[in-house]
Amino acid sequence: MRQTATVARRLTLISAAFAALGMPLAVGAQGSSGTTQDRRPVVAVLDYINASMSTDADYKVLSKGIATVLASRLGETDGVRVVTREKLQEIVAEQTLGTSGRVDASQAVQLGKLLNAHHMIYGTYLVQPNGDTRITASAYSVETSEMEYSTQVRGSADKLQDLIDQLGDKLATGMKLPATRARQVGSAGTGGLGELVILSKAIDADDRKASAEAVPLYKMFLAKAQQTAYFAQRRMAEDRIKQNGGGE
Repeated sequence: MRQTATVARRLTLISAAFAALGMPLAVGAQGSSGTTQDRRPVVAVLDYINASMSTDADYKVLSKGIATVLASRLGETDGVRVVTREKLQEIVAEQTLGTSGRVDASQAVQLGKLLNAHHMIYGTYLVQPNGDTRITASAYSVETSEMEYSTQVRGSADKLQDLIDQLGDKLATGMKLPATRARQVGSAGTGGLGELVILSKAIDADDRKASAEAVPLYKMFLAKAQQTAYFAQRRMAEDRIKQNGGGE
């Protein structure tokens, strides 16, 4: 009886941990306890750091948009679980990192432990006045506290979505994660800097619980972004508008 009670308590703790990530405990092939733990890798993407010479609001706020698009790219496969932005923001705020937005490797690993994540990703972006763009990414193992992989992409800000997709693909390969979905020719690369700036401002307003500010920005983003661009983010924007009563 005591052993049964111990197993039950452990299962309760596991379920609570996955509930904190907004994910159910997976049910599959049954073991002795009748359930199995979801063993898919959990990845968290921290807000990016602006390394551009320009520090105006448009460039600074991109830190949230880039992180959101990259997380969506990595989470396109069912083989990876991505920590929700809501949960990530909650933990970052509790650790008083929200003001600076900057973390070092040890802080990233500590955040990963609090999030029950296996991998933490963060990086920098540099947008030159002529549109030349560079985005870096460093991935750390929460278990070993060591860097697993580091990479970067370069290209035009007019094809910002394509650059972020490429970065996600390189990370998935370098970190030995399940492969991301193949990009369709003609659909990738159509999302540019202007649309992502608007989306980033909407996400920032959401983070501040300013829905009256966020909803018009989400609508502006939907009006500006092409149907084939930022597809996952378009769905997110539509959901956020609905959740807030259409902004009426």
